Amino acid sequence: MRSWRFNGILTLAGALCAFGAAPLFATPVNVVTDNFTDGTFQDSTGPKAAWFKTVTPSDTLGVADDSAGLGSGNALNYVTGTAFSSIIGVFDTDPANGFDAVTLAATGDKITLSFKFRVTTAGIATANQDLSVRYGLLGNNGTQVTSAADAIGTIGNDEIGYGVRLAIGANTASDIFKDSATAPALGGTGLSSLGTITGQIADNNPHTAVMTLTKTAAGVDITSQLDGGTIFTKSDTTGLVTTFHEVAFLSGNGTPDYRIDDVVVTVDAVPEPAALGLIGCAASCFLSRRRRK
Repeated sequence: MRSWRFNGILTLAGALCAFGAAPLFATPVNVVTDNFTDGTFQDSTGPKAAWFKTVTPSDTLGVADDSAGLGSGNALNYVTGTAFSSIIGVFDTDPANGFDAVTLAATGDKITLSFKFRVTTAGIATANQDLSVRYGLLGNNGTQVTSAADAIGTIGNDEIGYGVRLAIGANTASDIFKDSATAPALGGTGLSSLGTITGQIADNNPHTAVMTLTKTAAGVDITSQLDGGTIFTKSDTTGLVTTFHEVAFLSGNGTPDYRIDDVVVTVDAVPEPAALGLIGCAASCFLSRRRRK
């Protein structure tokens, strides 16, 4: 009996969706899945990102075989020409589909960035630099990057959002922070720390990082996890950033060079109240009909 009722509800729910009603159940969607297997870094076909340097032409950005390092073939190769250089990966810019934006509109909505990386700079174990390896999720602040020239100019350097700063070598000063539109992306004087965390990079080995932004009733929660270890959570409650267009990486103090691979950005939105109402309506109809029989 319970099986019949549940199946009946799902049948009606499916019919409502077929007739144009909002989806009843939200499932995670990957807006970026980039593993650089095709050897390019500005191929934004499908759920890939278009990658750009934001500071100086002297930086090198390309794709290199890192099978001996990250172990998964091609990876994004980022060699910095100067400290506090950054790169951004713009979400799917396929002209046929327009520019993607992710907005955390409801409590419980979340966006997650995950990736593999390793620092390739020699001597990392004996370095002593704070807040060096940086990554985050940013909004474009109303100015969409569409070319390399845009990225290096003001358009690519007025971003807003949230990030993580990891120390390198013997230093332990790491944190979660907010970026308030000062150049470069993930750098400048407009950064504000939301709280310290534990974790640093002291070798050239592969690492994994996960960062999640979740809309709460009070603001935005930012969580960070390195190599499957402790999950740190910090919160922002004022001047919230809730719309995102880009992934970003920055080479800070000590100018570390990176190899980056398997970049995934996942969006997980809660069902809209209207959709939940349809579930309740479907349940009531079927249970009422069953009682009359």
